[in-house]
Amino acid sequence: MTTTTLDRHSRLIEQFLKGAITEEEATELLALISKEPNLRSLLVRSWSVDLLLREKFAMEKEVRSVSPLDIMDAEIESAIMSGRFDDLDRYVEIQRKANPIVVPQAPAPEPKPALYHRVVDSLRGVLLPRENEPLSESVVPFVWCVCGLFLVLSVVLIVIQFTVNREEKEPLPVVARITDMIDATWQHGQDDYKAGMELTSDEIALQSGEVKLLFGSGAEVILQGPCSFMPIDASHAVCRQGRLSAHLPKRAKGMEVSTPFGTVIDRSTAFTLDVTKQGHDVQCVEGHIDVKDTAGVLNRLTPGMALRLSSLGPPQTISFDPKSYIVPDHFEQRVLSRDRALLAGKREEQKQLDATQGLILRYDCSERQKQLINHASYGQNIVGPGRLFGADWSSGELRETHSLRIKKTTDRVEFDVSGTMTSMTLVARVKINKLENQANVLLASNDFMLAPGTFLWQINRDGRIQLQITPEESTESDRGRMSYDTLPVVTNRMLGTWITFAVIIDAESKVIRHFMDGRLIKSCTWDKTVPIRPGTCTLGNFTSARASAGKRNFNGCFSEVRIYDRLDTFQSDRVTKTQRKQGEQDESNN
Repeated sequence: MTTTTLDRHSRLIEQFLKGAITEEEATELLALISKEPNLRSLLVRSWSVDLLLREKFAMEKEVRSVSPLDIMDAEIESAIMSGRFDDLDRYVEIQRKANPIVVPQAPAPEPKPALYHRVVDSLRGVLLPRENEPLSESVVPFVWCVCGLFLVLSVVLIVIQFTVNREEKEPLPVVARITDMIDATWQHGQDDYKAGMELTSDEIALQSGEVKLLFGSGAEVILQGPCSFMPIDASHAVCRQGRLSAHLPKRAKGMEVSTPFGTVIDRSTAFTLDVTKQGHDVQCVEGHIDVKDTAGVLNRLTPGMALRLSSLGPPQTISFDPKSYIVPDHFEQRVLSRDRALLAGKREEQKQLDATQGLILRYDCSERQKQLINHASYGQNIVGPGRLFGADWSSGELRETHSLRIKKTTDRVEFDVSGTMTSMTLVARVKINKLENQANVLLASNDFMLAPGTFLWQINRDGRIQLQITPEESTESDRGRMSYDTLPVVTNRMLGTWITFAVIIDAESKVIRHFMDGRLIKSCTWDKTVPIRPGTCTLGNFTSARASAGKRNFNGCFSEVRIYDRLDTFQSDRVTKTQRKQGEQDESNN
């Protein structure tokens, strides 16, 4: 079969599937399928895939009463016939987002032209047996082909769905959480550890300082650098090197800490452990513990006793040093003193920041308020106070401070921004608790998609940071072209930690830059520049008549929010040349 002939056959099948086949084309198609088995096979396969994809699209829209034969439009059918399945998936996703999740009653489908049904009837005559007439030998393989195709596709879809569900329902179990740190530094490659971070089975390589871990069992372990420590599960950990102090309540009884020289088995107590290359020293501070050497011999320690295990000889009793144990309450007092000093310094910095030219909004959520006060002197006549709807207060980033928590579907803060801006910078310091919603909205114009220059800034469920800006002429098909996204950079590892997100909208350079904790992570070309008109904005949520279905409320806490009506030199100055170069390299690699 020549390429020209194949193209002609594909064109006929495409016209048939679209219901746009003419009288002349229908006659030609019927004549061909009656004598060319290859064309019949191609038509059966195309029709089968077409039906399956139509059904998938109907389920995506949750319109159960619409026949799959009547809801596929020309763009999807063209994608099927040309093999552009990437375009098809993207189009299906756009259609799903652009329509409500539940359609109470589907509209009556448009009837296909009479010629379409004529071809269908003729196909049935060719492919299906007449009454009391057996299938011809040439037809049987095609019928089995259809059945096999449906069976294979069904199995594939079931496997994919099972895999997705398993990944969603069975994430790696969280073993412990970093609750506090004092002057902690890490070995190369572990600089992303923060207070609040949840740990699975990560090996912690602490270079210096102190880190406090809280296990799910309630056990508290304070590491002193240099230390190599790995939590295995709620009742087991491994310490290869370094010093630790452990305080374990009754419910954590039985926890084990293994070293290269033996195992410490807790019996509801407090103890210290110091591991070196030559051996390990263990001290019992409260209760009692069992120390098992590599030969399996148990040694029981009571308060005031200390034991050394080494590869050089048998267990050896050593003197007890009470100063080596870090009392949790004493650690907490040192954290409190440090936070108070940090807060005092931060207040002085904020006074200078509030006087910055171009800063039109700064909401400080570290103190409980009935409404959020705009501290920016320059923006007093531009942005008003933030009106709280349902949001409540939680503990803040530092001791004795607060943060604004957004959790429920209707929680939000609304405020008004007057005027327009050529360029703009948005900054938000937040703690994300979960990524289960369709998106975690940081800040959005209430008229997004309704008025030019409005915007939506959010973190998608897959971890992409996304900024969307409404161009001068906006339609549903513009959504992909006005979206400026990063790659997935927010991971489950970051949940529960404080992160500063910033985005700079630079009209002069026609560039949009995304930052995370001061590091440039993505630069996007702003091809549809438009004056920014924020209007009435919502913090931590987004609702609009044109909003796609799905929960978008932020799930976490806000510490601070800033808006500049220009490029924010305060933020961009914090990005060093090395960081800019690294960000550009990351972008080019991706």
